[in-house]
Amino acid sequence: MPRSASGPSRHFLRAGALALLLAATGARAEIGKIPEGFTRLFNGKDLKGWHVSRTAHHGTTPKLTIKDGAVTITQQPFGQGGILLTDKKYQDFEFYVETDIKPGFNSGLFFRSTEEGSAYQVELDAGAGNNGNLLGEQLTLTRPTENLVPADQRVTVASVWNKDGWNSYRLRCEGEKPHLTFWVNDKKIWEYQLTTNDKPGGATDGYIALQFHFLTALGPSTMVMPLSYGTPGKGIGFRNMAVKELNKK
Repeated sequence: MPRSASGPSRHFLRAGALALLLAATGARAEIGKIPEGFTRLFNGKDLKGWHVSRTAHHGTTPKLTIKDGAVTITQQPFGQGGILLTDKKYQDFEFYVETDIKPGFNSGLFFRSTEEGSAYQVELDAGAGNNGNLLGEQLTLTRPTENLVPADQRVTVASVWNKDGWNSYRLRCEGEKPHLTFWVNDKKIWEYQLTTNDKPGGATDGYIALQFHFLTALGPSTMVMPLSYGTPGKGIGFRNMAVKELNKK
């Protein structure tokens, strides 16, 4: 029979377990609170300050349900998504949002977006390797060539992702040629300095938007989305949307 841990070894094990518990508790405690210095964009009761795009190719009639301080976007009819935009345009900012997106659903965080949904985008896809990737939505994106986060400090979205609850996204956008930084659950994932302004006409501002992707049957023929992206009657929840404007005059 193995001897039980005792003396310094037992104290070390207890201390290690306590440290792990405190670290886990601290990580969870951050979810559900907007960062200091940010202003709420969603009051948890109604959609004051937000509107649904009536011209987006993803769809124009999503069902929006508000409960327990979160808004859930559901395809309506099934297969037709949509985007929920801020009423106000933003130029230089940090944006924070929490989502309960599950594998099998596809969404995106749009920024410097037009009413139609032409925007820079951060992909939200909990079950895929492209979760958190920088993309162009109805926009030709000049691909960044270098992640400015030092190689020895890089983490993947999958390594910090909470599979059974809410996850936080925070994005910083600054400059005519956007300097972009992205965090998931308070861990920096990437940082890019874009070399061009890819917005039509050189626009430097736009709406912030939350997306529910359409399915193949209702999308443009050149954009193939699997029919597994979505479940009838099920939606994607968002809460604690907040913003901090930068370089505001």
